Formats: sequence, structure tokens, C-alpha cells
Amino acid sequence: MFDHALTGKAKEEQPEHTPFISVLSLPNIEDYCEKELVHVAYGMSKDFCLNGFRCGCLVSPWNKDVIDAMRSIAVFTWISSTTEAMITKLLEDPETIDAFTKTNQARLAESYTLTVDTLRGLNIPYLPAQGGHFLWVDLRQYIPQSFAASAAAGEREIEYKLWHAMLDEGVYLNLGEAFTERKVGFYRLTFSVPPAMLREGLERMARACQATLAMTS
Repeated sequence: MFDHALTGKAKEEQPEHTPFISVLSLPNIEDYCEKELVHVAYGMSKDFCLNGFRCGCLVSPWNKDVIDAMRSIAVFTWISSTTEAMITKLLEDPETIDAFTKTNQARLAESYTLTVDTLRGLNIPYLPAQGGHFLWVDLRQYIPQSFAASAAAGEREIEYKLWHAMLDEGVYLNLGEAFTERKVGFYRLTFSVPPAMLREGLERMARACQATLAMTS
């Protein structure tokens, strides 16, 4: 199963950056796996900023059984006629889609650069992104030594302390626990917001981190 919903390029930060290639475009896919086991899911939420519209598709060109099974329950997941009409009109205008995509990618690149430059300035490690709207940030340095043993054992109390401190500052980062991260101290940071808001959010995040470290030391 491949999720193509987060493949929009943000910034080619790494020299070895690999451009996105859809599995559906591979000419001899049967050389790599059984074609019947390949399914691609795609949603419009990220590429078109349509969170909440819940519109997407499942592409399974080599497995009729999967398509038939999904079709049997599709009646329970129909989108509204308003959403259908709007998205149909959008998809019928390739020039608009092209212009929107280029603008969106340029703005994502700007926000991404601002985010990683700020994180570097704060000496906060992160996992570079090659697509999508998120960064995986490592805030373990703000877990004081007195909590290190419990954190190593997988206890997440300190992770929640830092999370609540950020909430008190008006900033929401997703807990690593929500993504089954085993190590304590990792969070998912969303950078797809306007630059001014992003700067303010990063400043508040840093303030919350320092406050948590001081409080628990």
C-alpha cells in the first residue's frame, strides 16, 4: 500500500534527494513484486489544501477483488454533491492546478527553510523532509537528566509535560506517541503556515522547551 497524499516536494535540502516516482509509473513492476498486491491511496487534503473535504481515491489496477470489495462499501463514504462539483471543476482546469501547485510548493519551501534555519539556530535536531508538510523534531535535550532513566524505559510523563507546556504557549505539536514512536522526546511539527505565524510558533515552542527544562531540573 502506497500513500501518495504526502508526496508534494517541500525542498531538496539533501544533495542525494530522490525525486518522487509513483509506483504506478514503473514499467516492469512485476519484476519487483506481485502486481496484485500493489494499491495506491491518494487524498486531496494536502496537495490542494482541502482538509476536511475527505475526498480521495484508491487505485488498484491489477486487483479487481480489492476494487469490488471497496465498491461494496463506497456508498457509506460518498462525498457531498457540492464537494464533488467543486473538485470536478478544479480538475477540469489543468492551468489552474499547475499554477496552484507551483505557488504552493514555493510557499512550502519558504516555510520549510524558515523552520530548519530556526531549528538549527536553536540546536534542535530534526529529520530532513523531502515532501509533505511536517518535520520530525528531536526535543530530547529538554528532558533533564533526572528523567532520563524513566524516559529510556519508555515512560512518557516528561513528554506530556513538555507537550502541555507548548499547549500553554498556544502551540500544538503532535506527540511522537501518536505515531508509535518508541523513543520519548520526538514530536511532529507542521510548517505549512504563513511565515509570521510560523516564526511566532517556533519562538513559543522554544520558550516552552526552556521553561520545561527549568521546571524539571
